[in-house]
Amino acid sequence: MITERDRGYEYFFEVHYPLTSSQGYDCVSHRYDCVIDETRRYIHDFEAVAERTATTIDLYRGMLELHPDRVNQGALWGSARSAKG
Repeated sequence: MITERDRGYEYFFEVHYPLTSSQGYDCVSHRYDCVIDETRRYIHDFEAVAERTATTIDLYRGMLELHPDRVNQGALWGSARSAKG
């Protein structure tokens, strides 16, 4: 059975958040779309950094370089550990 995870995060956002700025909405009139776009960008960045790094600490540091002001860096550490084992 194919799950949402198998299809990727884009599929998740298309199903659960169909009204995004990519469909012509701007962040001024649809403030939740901005949050969704920021989250989507963060997830894409995580996947890209995960592909080019070999260790948990490299993934963690790579994400901190791209997103130094993100809250809850402990969640990032947990995600990096999960992704890299």
